Amino acid sequence: MSWMEWIYPRRCILCDKVIPEGTCCIQCGEKQKILQFQYEIMDCKWIQQYTAVYWYVGPIRKAVLDCKFHDQLYHKRQFIECIVQKLKFTNKNFDGILAIPSYRGNHNDVNLSHLLAKGISRQLKIPYLSKALIKVKQTQKQHDLPYEQRRRNLLNCFQADQQMVQGKHILLVDDIITTGSTLAECAKVLYQSGASSVFSAVFAATPPKNYNIMNLLEE
Repeated sequence: MSWMEWIYPRRCILCDKVIPEGTCCIQCGEKQKILQFQYEIMDCKWIQQYTAVYWYVGPIRKAVLDCKFHDQLYHKRQFIECIVQKLKFTNKNFDGILAIPSYRGNHNDVNLSHLLAKGISRQLKIPYLSKALIKVKQTQKQHDLPYEQRRRNLLNCFQADQQMVQGKHILLVDDIITTGSTLAECAKVLYQSGASSVFSAVFAATPPKNYNIMNLLEE
């Protein structure tokens, strides 16, 4: 056992119980199956395909928010392991990994996307192009805006390094996806800078309005 595992033991991402391995305890096994992401939902010409591990509800939502806003990073390595395992089923080959960037002046919360991308890069032995995509202006928080304003809020706020992305097959990593506006805008900028393809992997996805997953958990 490494010193990190001794200080931050592996915990069930659903109930926070200490576990010897995996992502959840035996008692939460059935809930985990219900929470697993099942299909792609993306109506966007820039992101043709993406994958997620879980639905962003209940205990999964809490685990992500604890990481981002309460410095409870012990789940981070399990998030990374989950995404890596999901990517193995895609049969995709990538030249570089990028994270959805945050504004350089924003130090209020953990850049979880960066931590996930860095860990995935290490496990898959694919270069992490940390400076290939940057956010050049501050914007309103996306979750504070109605759907129709989200894309306008992101216009011209990302910038890609053409020399770093041209001709490359890119894996774009984020922690959660809600409407897909941020992923779409980043992918657009990458394509305009010469990327050959952009595939996205996220840890959790917000369910569509007609999919009441919380009812399934309570049954």
